[in-house]
Amino acid sequence: MLIYVGNLSLHVSEDIFRQTFETFGKVSFAIISSMILRDKYSDQLRRFAFVEMPDQDEAREAIKNLNRKDLLGQPMKVCGVYQNNERGKPGGQSSHRERHAYGDARYFY
Repeated sequence: MLIYVGNLSLHVSEDIFRQTFETFGKVSFAIISSMILRDKYSDQLRRFAFVEMPDQDEAREAIKNLNRKDLLGQPMKVCGVYQNNERGKPGGQSSHRERHAYGDARYFY
């Protein structure tokens, strides 16, 4: 299961990040975005990351336990990502309504 992690502290290393999720099970990959975003309301810098956990139950347990938990002084936003393997209608056409941010992904808690 692919997991999105938002509001990640700028001080979190990839090792600390991976170890945090490995507490709940096997991690296939963990990547912290090199892109740093600025929150338009608070003007604070934000980072995000993705984690892949092959076991659904372990992934759900990680989401449940880590969402809104502090990691190096900042509460993370942790949620699963639904992945839609269908890429639109036959013939390669899809309507505007079927497109979502970050490709064909939807988030859940």
